[in-house]
Amino acid sequence: MKTEQGSLYISPNPPVSIYQGDFFAVEPEFTGSIDFIYDRAALIALPEAMRKRYVEHLKRFMANGTRVLLFTLEYPQQELQGPPFSVSKSEIEELFVDFQINQRKQRDLIGNKFARRSLSVSSLVETAYLITA
Repeated sequence: MKTEQGSLYISPNPPVSIYQGDFFAVEPEFTGSIDFIYDRAALIALPEAMRKRYVEHLKRFMANGTRVLLFTLEYPQQELQGPPFSVSKSEIEELFVDFQINQRKQRDLIGNKFARRSLSVSSLVETAYLITA
């Protein structure tokens, strides 16, 4: 059963609740601290100017021990005007400066589709990070 909280739709199915709507409209008092966050394509969907705001908002939901499974893409940024945007490891380290960052896996996506579309770039690498607060 879906409920509404302001502009958000919430599907509570304990132990998981799904919030649908503007991420920046979600407040920690709605959710409490979150144990695990899965970011498949949110960070890379945002232009550079919004990524810091996104991560700062995300950190508001994190307590000691919260883990984030984060996927990024890296490609020569001048070859494609995103989204998706290229996000480097050094940017991840800057955004999550006080967190433990473990690069878990990388894979070359050249010749493969990303989000059901081909990206015309000379190199394309997807990286999975496990970030712990």
